[in-house]
Parts: sequence; C-alpha cells; structure tokens
Amino acid sequence: AGTLTNAAVNLLLQSGDQSNVGYGPANVTATLNAVGPLGLSNTASTVNEGVANAQHYLVANPSGGVAVASGGTYTYQIKVAAGTARYLGVAISSGANYPYIIVDTTTWTITDTGAIGSGVYASSSISGNANGFRTISITGSITAIALYYPIVWITNASTDSAVPTYVGTSRTLITADWQ
Repeated sequence: AGTLTNAAVNLLLQSGDQSNVGYGPANVTATLNAVGPLGLSNTASTVNEGVANAQHYLVANPSGGVAVASGGTYTYQIKVAAGTARYLGVAISSGANYPYIIVDTTTWTITDTGAIGSGVYASSSISGNANGFRTISITGSITAIALYYPIVWITNASTDSAVPTYVGTSRTLITADWQ
C-alpha cells in the first residue's frame, strides 16, 4: 500500500494555495485569502461555487495527475474549515473511476461513501485541528490506473455518488494542506 501523503513527501505541490495553477477549477473560484490551520493569514483558500448551473469542483494537478503504482491503495487528505457550503465531496479520482466520500460541514460527519467504476473505497475519517479546520481523509484504490487526481467538490446533497450538476448559490468552503 502507498500513500499520497507521507512524512517525507507531499506529492501535491502548493498544497495550501488552491488559486495556484496546479489546481484546476470547474465553475469555482479559489482565492488565497484565509487564515489557515496554523493561524497564519493567507495560508488557506476560500473556494466559492459561483452561480452557474454546472458541476462545482477543484482538482489537483489537472494536467498530469499524481503518478502512483497502478492499482495501489492510497490515502488522500485535505484540511477544511466550514464556509457557507453544507456538503462537500472528496475523492481520489481517475475520471470515471474513483472512491469518494460526502461530508456534512455543519456536523462534521461522513454522510455517504462509495466508489464509481473501478474505484475501491477502503476507509475514511475526520479529525479536529486548530482554528476550525478538520482533516478529512479517504483511502482507496483504482484498479489498473497509474494516475490519480485528488478532487474536492461542493455539493447540494448529503448522498451523491458523482459530482452533481446544480445551480450554485455562491456557497463557500475553506481548504488547505492538500496531501
């Protein structure tokens, strides 16, 4: 088993700044303007879903993915603080194949888990951090795929196996430390 996060190397560069070119937005804006988990200004990003009738997500390293051992089991984690969005999805994606979770940011509970296509969901967790942040982790694999794309999406539903299309209402969440 491997990890997208380990003590020596974070495979996701610029992990606190989702406004950076290393993160691909789809009908969201990300602005590096929030206090992060360590209490420092401008070390977390406010993600706003806007008002489009579309999918609303951020994907890490959209141009090349994160190279991993094909079919290996990996853990992806992100630190999130509540904004105005109630639900968010987190996945280790490879297009149409991914394990995922849905999180309620008002209760900090996981409301849905599963996998799409050849994705395999293994486990997930939420733990508390300082300054209102929670570490959200998901572990899983994608059979015979060697590139993963960590993804976070704002959603309007507590159970949703795919990134939904809906009319946004400018809801927000704060993200930092993608690993």
